[in-house]
Amino acid sequence: MKTFVKTNIVLLLTALSLSLPIVGCSSTPQPQVDQGNSADSQRSNAKQAQDELSRETSK
Repeated sequence: MKTFVKTNIVLLLTALSLSLPIVGCSSTPQPQVDQGNSADSQRSNAKQAQDELSRETSK
């Protein structure tokens, strides 16, 4: 009986270790979104955030 349990555990672990990479690779990747990391866009975003924070704190 002990060998049956050990064999099943080994088979289960083997199947799990082989199936996880397949499942991980089978999903479709998220589309890449251009986040505009240029210096100008970062400055603009910082200005917008600062303006919004100023409006919120002045209320």
